Amino acid sequence: MSQSNREIVQKANIALGDFAPGGILVATQAKAFLQVAIKKAVMWGLAETVPMDNFTLEQDTMQWATAVMQPGVAATALDTSVYGKPAYSKYTLSTVLYKGEVRINREVYEDQIERQTHKTTLMNRLGERVGLDFENLLINGNTGGTPGTFLDSQDGLLVRTSTYQVDAAAASLSRTLLTAAQLVLPEEYESDSHYFFTNRKARSDYIQSLGNRATPLGDTIITDRDNERIGHDGRLLKRIPMFPNNIGTNNTKTNVLYCDPKNAKVGIQRRITVDQDFLVPEQVFVVVITARVAINWAQETATSKVINVVGQ
Repeated sequence: MSQSNREIVQKANIALGDFAPGGILVATQAKAFLQVAIKKAVMWGLAETVPMDNFTLEQDTMQWATAVMQPGVAATALDTSVYGKPAYSKYTLSTVLYKGEVRINREVYEDQIERQTHKTTLMNRLGERVGLDFENLLINGNTGGTPGTFLDSQDGLLVRTSTYQVDAAAASLSRTLLTAAQLVLPEEYESDSHYFFTNRKARSDYIQSLGNRATPLGDTIITDRDNERIGHDGRLLKRIPMFPNNIGTNNTKTNVLYCDPKNAKVGIQRRITVDQDFLVPEQVFVVVITARVAINWAQETATSKVINVVGQ
């Protein structure tokens, strides 16, 4: 056998060694986990964080609802009836203690394809999951829900928005409904910092309604890849992954929230703590997360809500 033929056979033997019986390639094991993407916390990062030294914080607020300046007459005091008068109110933050615990057998770490680096992967994804849990609480907390559950621990922003509401009566999201959310709000609370917030289905329906228009705007909606600038009357319409789709009429509806996200207050009595330990007898790694968190609006009357919007 010539040298060149021998090399060909040797190469063929090597190649055949990569096959399992039947000539099928042996599966190649990846070097790391495929980290399946989860929903992201959005509104938690937009709300204002309020550091707390005690489990309860009472904060005074003030606003000028009426004009201060009046026509004047030289050497004459203003009548008491036209004195400027600020409106005072207050909101309260009361923290609730939350705990989470994760236990991983030592053998699990040893058997993972990432080996020792798997702990870093686990902790990174654990942080994302905890953030998503608190995002869920911020939006969907409801003390009228199932007793003893995480979401039953305190009311979130949707439940806390009650003064100014618009009923969509099972309609898809439209410009008419977004306008109604604006107009139901008293003029003095309207600001450039307000946004619309809803779930992906309602926002998609709104985009579709704009795309159906035979105008340059309709063309732009269709060709825009990510539609991040979608909104109404100069106010962005943001898609919030944790917004519900199972409330309202027939449990198939969602809400639209119209607010300044900085009006939402998240009280943190202490930093979220992460404690780790290894239990020798059980050969188990333990991670414990604790936090004391409170949720409220600073000024609930500066928000409005559209209910019974098609949500799925």
